[in-house]
Amino acid sequence: MPLFSIIVPIYNVELYLKECLDSILSQTFNDFELILVNDGSTDKSGDIAKEYKNKYNNIKLIDKENGGLSSARNAGIKKAIGDYILFIDSDDMLVNKSALSNIVPYLKNNDVILLGFEKLYFDNTTTPVVNNANESLRNKSVDEKIVGLIKSNIFVTSACNKCINRKYFIDNNLFFEEGILSEDIEWSIRLLLTVNNIDFTNKPYYYYRQSREGSISTTVSQKHIFDMTNSINKCIDYINNSRISFEKKDALLNFLAYQYMVLMAYYIEADSKLLKTSIKKLNYLLNYDSSKKVRIINLLRKLVGYEITAILMNKFVRNRK
Repeated sequence: MPLFSIIVPIYNVELYLKECLDSILSQTFNDFELILVNDGSTDKSGDIAKEYKNKYNNIKLIDKENGGLSSARNAGIKKAIGDYILFIDSDDMLVNKSALSNIVPYLKNNDVILLGFEKLYFDNTTTPVVNNANESLRNKSVDEKIVGLIKSNIFVTSACNKCINRKYFIDNNLFFEEGILSEDIEWSIRLLLTVNNIDFTNKPYYYYRQSREGSISTTVSQKHIFDMTNSINKCIDYINNSRISFEKKDALLNFLAYQYMVLMAYYIEADSKLLKTSIKKLNYLLNYDSSKKVRIINLLRKLVGYEITAILMNKFVRNRK
């Protein structure tokens, strides 16, 4: 069996797919299978995937009807046979040829390894996002690690900067909820509540491409706002119904506070009073403000009120895109 199963969901990314796949297939460490999941693409992405499948023996190709990112990831997981699972979005890429080999020393006895990643802009400049975890955390208990990683903003929602033991994944039923957007929020909390051993590497691993036109991450619909609100509520229930320490609960709520801050930026775009009320009811999360950004938003909310803060945040987010 291969050490890694690398799962790449594909949907209408013909301009970026080859660059993504080449970054994987050029790795100096080659004990992996590459699972391409064509999620009903209507451009040439499917043809590109077939071309690579015919060229490389370690590629599996799944063609399926469009079902969304969660559905594509789950389809890949069910075909995976590697010891560890990695997810790579098809418009992103690995940073260099040593990305996989740099993970290997951290695998022993760990369910999850957090990986360093950087934002990649269209002028080819990059900004590190996760690459400065405190080395002293390695000697802590798993709960102490989780608290430290969250409160230092090292743990982020993305599934793509995590290497996950496949047996742990299956045993804890960590499949992604299908039919929703912002699926990584709910999934991340389930992971944090079940993980027994976690580690991290500060070495660069992943380039996360910014603001690709038409990508899910740059398009915010009413469904996106609703699903994100629902996911946060669901996560709060998970946390409240779990037997965990006060410190871990506090850390998980701080993690959700950051997600809520993002949601708050789209409050004024919610098209129903009921949805706006549901979003606003969660504003108490801002009191969990270990993040500097959340602390600033919470202070602004107290100074000028919720509505004005939400409007200012929306303008900031929209002008940045």
